[in-house]
Amino acid sequence: MALALAWSLFFTSVHAADWVLYDDFQNNTVDISKWVVGFNGPLNGETAVYEHFGKLHLLLRAYGNLATDQGTTGAQLRTDIRGQSPRGIMADIEIMRYDFAVCPENANGRVRTRIGAMFFNKGHQVPNSHENDIWAVIQLVREAGSTDPEEMLTAELYTFLCGDTNCNQGTTIETLKLGLVAVGQKVRLRLEWDPENNRIIGQLNDNPEQAIAYEVEDTLPPSYPTRTIQLSYSVPNGQCQERPLAFMHSTIHNVWVLP
Repeated sequence: MALALAWSLFFTSVHAADWVLYDDFQNNTVDISKWVVGFNGPLNGETAVYEHFGKLHLLLRAYGNLATDQGTTGAQLRTDIRGQSPRGIMADIEIMRYDFAVCPENANGRVRTRIGAMFFNKGHQVPNSHENDIWAVIQLVREAGSTDPEEMLTAELYTFLCGDTNCNQGTTIETLKLGLVAVGQKVRLRLEWDPENNRIIGQLNDNPEQAIAYEVEDTLPPSYPTRTIQLSYSVPNGQCQERPLAFMHSTIHNVWVLP
């Protein structure tokens, strides 16, 4: 009862009437009329996307490059909203498990589940490129070298100015920590673009919302109006006895959009 009341109060605070349920994953099969499933980057491991008993499951296990002790190998498993460009995404997400194996010489790396959007272009569009698009994300992330307690992840909001075609390079505008989340804890993440006030809003559960303000032009659409839920990894490369590994299993329970 207490949990139900908390969610009710949360919806009241974010104007529930404006949010539309997009998918509650009750079909036991991924609805391809709503989602485009894809993978970007090298896959040195296994991945899975499936719907089961009211949850969308995302799994990714990846291994580092054995030929070098330098750098990381990264990629992302993505489920993109098909054919819509809402100005807000909200989702109930639970991290079921994560794991790392790293070499002492290279302990970098991360795993994360995130909701994200390319909301607008800052005013200098490049054809067939994300360059100058603004990428906004709320993510649940665990760094390989984190000093946080085991089984804890950081929830954070960040915005990024894309600097190349695929938005692999660019400039972080700002990052805000929203709180800590435990493995096995279902949380609600809300990401919203507020163009009237020149800001990107992020919220974890019913915590006070936080916002990142911007001063760039926001009247042009992005080159690709992505609205997505992703599981991504950055696994360290290494030549140690145990091959470097990054693993995450996440479940998505409900997704809402703000038209």
